[in-house]
Amino acid sequence: MNFSGPLEDRLAIRELNDQYCDATMTKDVAMWAETWAEDAEWVRRDTTFKGREAIVADARKVIDSYSSATFFCNLGSTHVEGHRATGRCHLIELFFFGNGPKIFFSFYEDEYVKRAGRWFFQRRTFTLANQGSFRFEG
Repeated sequence: MNFSGPLEDRLAIRELNDQYCDATMTKDVAMWAETWAEDAEWVRRDTTFKGREAIVADARKVIDSYSSATFFCNLGSTHVEGHRATGRCHLIELFFFGNGPKIFFSFYEDEYVKRAGRWFFQRRTFTLANQGSFRFEG
């Protein structure tokens, strides 16, 4: 089974991922930062950023590089055991950069932690599955 654990926790993790997507699309760095545990790790392109402060500093560079985005996720799995959980999150990302739009198909392998009644990303490991550039006509 791809989903296990209390429904209330799985829903809260779903909402955490939705907040992450919304913050990416609205370029709201503060909202985006709230999704990470203070001692979280973000693994991207063979680099691990440790701690919320370092994660947000790197993300700010990415967020500042696009003018707008459409960023959606689909949870492929979520397994909750107490105050810890794991899961997989599939993404479709469309970013509008200065040199044109790019689309990315990617996924995260996630570890979550529940602190003070709230879920956070403890570790997100990013994998890019495919990407492409294109031109809008019309």
